[in-house]
Amino acid sequence: MNLLHIALQYPSEKKADIFFNKILGLKSKKQFKITSNLSKQLFGINKNTRVKLFSNNDICFEIFITGIKMEQKKRYDHFCLMVNDKKNLVAKCKKYRTRIYIIKKDKKEFMFIKDNVGYLYEIKEPSRS
Repeated sequence: MNLLHIALQYPSEKKADIFFNKILGLKSKKQFKITSNLSKQLFGINKNTRVKLFSNNDICFEIFITGIKMEQKKRYDHFCLMVNDKKNLVAKCKKYRTRIYIIKKDKKEFMFIKDNVGYLYEIKEPSRS
């Protein structure tokens, strides 16, 4: 079994571009629209919606540009991403004012970032043996 894509909604293309392209370094590969009829059938949302794909060889995010601000609620859901250079990612997060959380417990360090619309990402690096 393979994960083909992760679909999320963003209120604006600008916010999606900053996070997925500028911070995560993913390329915008494709854009398309879904009609209000198809959107209603699939998601129960009667609205024409633009979709933008950001990906690299390992992961693909399907971003629905909705124009709707997301509600902030306390939640446990998050995505865990493996990156090769945490320091570089931290620098990009600071440049684009993306929240960084570093939690130390015992001898471990946990890093999470929250994007500009409220999604939470756990960040890991490959172990250095």
